Amino acid sequence: MNLDLLNSILLTVFASFLVNGIITLLDKLSVLEWVQGNGNKFFSKMFSCHFCLAHHLSLLFVLPMFFIGGNWFDLFVPLSVAGIITLVK
Repeated sequence: MNLDLLNSILLTVFASFLVNGIITLLDKLSVLEWVQGNGNKFFSKMFSCHFCLAHHLSLLFVLPMFFIGGNWFDLFVPLSVAGIITLVK
């Protein structure tokens, strides 16, 4: 198995746990509801969709790692994380 692919799988698992924790924290602190009510149209829709929110949060996490490491498999991680978070939530 390719080592870059294995690293991307581990990154997907770690990012899924991290993003799930962040979304749960935002939900417990009622930040999601506040942004849905007080944010503009883009943020209101993004914070109401768990798939979109998980994708954007994992993108913020993965992009710096992609630019540092140069592993192009990392670009598929946000879509995988968003799918996993959607199944969990």
